[in-house]
Amino acid sequence: MIRLFRNKKRILMLLLVSFLCLTLAACGKKKEDDNKDNAVDISFLNKNHTGLETTEFIPKSKDQGMIIQEVIEQMHKSSKSIDRVSPLSLGSDIVGVYVDNGQATINMDAGYYNLSPTDEILIRAALVRTFTQVNGIDGVSITIMSVPLEDTYGNPVGSMNADMFLDNEGEEINNYTETIFQLYFATLDGQYLDHTTRTVRYNTNNSLEKVVVEELIKGPKDGDIQAVINPDTRINSVTTTDGICYVDLSEEFMTPVEGVRPEVTIYALVNSLSEISDINKVQILINGESSRVYGEVMDLNTLYERNLDMVVNEGVSQ
Repeated sequence: MIRLFRNKKRILMLLLVSFLCLTLAACGKKKEDDNKDNAVDISFLNKNHTGLETTEFIPKSKDQGMIIQEVIEQMHKSSKSIDRVSPLSLGSDIVGVYVDNGQATINMDAGYYNLSPTDEILIRAALVRTFTQVNGIDGVSITIMSVPLEDTYGNPVGSMNADMFLDNEGEEINNYTETIFQLYFATLDGQYLDHTTRTVRYNTNNSLEKVVVEELIKGPKDGDIQAVINPDTRINSVTTTDGICYVDLSEEFMTPVEGVRPEVTIYALVNSLSEISDINKVQILINGESSRVYGEVMDLNTLYERNLDMVVNEGVSQ
């Protein structure tokens, strides 16, 4: 009887241990499934430095800041793999990541300046592809010791998203192309619009609408027309959704070009952007705010459409 009792007790203990193990495993599985929504495909360079490869990583935390730290740590842990190369193992590391309104700024150390052109392009793509997968991050900008990243032509690269980068082939990531744009500037008396065509070579990482705004800020090359936007104006962002182009500019835009009517400036911007086929309306913002009035007459809390009534002639090529 005693032996039988002991056997029963042993069986009960084994069953209890098995139950606890199954319960813990189920809890662990549930926790893993819960965190799977935060999974991030971390991009690495392949061993030949010719393209990118990804590895799924499931963070332990659900907090955005902690997820970012876990992703960075995972990049460092994987830096010694023989099959892939961490974007943080080639002489430049992340100093900090700052997120504001869905836009992440990745600040790199000074070693970034010493990267080879091919590695720099691939690292840029890897960082953008990786961090835009973190919940709440829609775009990524890169700075080097707080100085904005520039392309080979000295133009700020600005905010990037994963769609800007083609798959795998590093040489495709930073292509340049030429496009003919139709731009609108002011007549010399500042009362009307005159348009011109300009052939522009630009980085394909930039959207067409951003290139248009950049060219308007640069001003005309022809002496028969004049600028419409304060040259100190900076572009915060340019995005297009459902046919509406949202142009977010710095405060300097609100200081008009002397002698140019406010209507001319606004419609120079609107008409130039409306030359892009998928843009029907334009919303202008100043540091994210639309509740401003330009030149005391043009309400920026308005969706502006193309207006050719002020255009005076056929324009010239630049």
